[in-house]
Amino acid sequence: MIAPLIQSKTKDPGIVVVDDNGIHAISLLSGHLGGANRLAHEIGTLINARPVITTATDVNRLPSIDMLAQENNLYIENPIAIKHVNMAFLNNIAMDVHDPLNFIQTQIPKRFISSPNLPTQGTGVICTWKRIKVPRETLVLRPRILSVGIGCNRNTPVEELHRFLMAVLDSEHLSLNSVFTLATTEVKKDEVGLLSLAVMLDLPLIFYDNNQLNAVDTIETPSKMVEKHLGVKSVCEAAAILGAGKGRLIVPKKKNKDVTIAVALKE
Repeated sequence: MIAPLIQSKTKDPGIVVVDDNGIHAISLLSGHLGGANRLAHEIGTLINARPVITTATDVNRLPSIDMLAQENNLYIENPIAIKHVNMAFLNNIAMDVHDPLNFIQTQIPKRFISSPNLPTQGTGVICTWKRIKVPRETLVLRPRILSVGIGCNRNTPVEELHRFLMAVLDSEHLSLNSVFTLATTEVKKDEVGLLSLAVMLDLPLIFYDNNQLNAVDTIETPSKMVEKHLGVKSVCEAAAILGAGKGRLIVPKKKNKDVTIAVALKE
């Protein structure tokens, strides 16, 4: 019944099968990311059934990299590599784990980490907002820590906003999967292109008033033109910094004829 509906490890819901007499609660599909293993235990507690868990890392009492990623709100960019990392855990093999901001490496037993270097061959893990070329077997995790500040001329099409955003991220080697919010001035609350961009990317769009934008004292490229027309020294840089919780600006204002974009790293 469910076979035609199954899509992928990162999209499938957890499915648990319970027999007619309520003796067994069997984790059938998506035990980790979908939560079926957890659900099987919950059902077992509720109806006094025996949870049946067959996931290799669980039965061997080992960590699973997909669960660690989920628990730390890390986006899994290449789910196909999950099996390589979990197999390394099962075979007691150490690997390179590159995680400069310590999102996940402190939760991996030390015996599984050979170095904090970027993996150059075989199985490994990287956890970074930067786009870096790694071996196919290396799992790429993205922390959601980038705030994108955007300014634009009135009635700029969503296609132009999206094109320029992707161009900036590409040129700076940043992953879209690490962006957690878009931010701009409250003057743009009715800007159709920006609203559509937020929907397209499934990201929140935060609006800041002039007092909030002018209170940011770490902008790098203030604009006299913007100050003349909107009453603020900066839109995209100030909004990016505010969206990042007064974080660090890592991409100062980039602009074309209609759009300005800046990126800040969450504090």
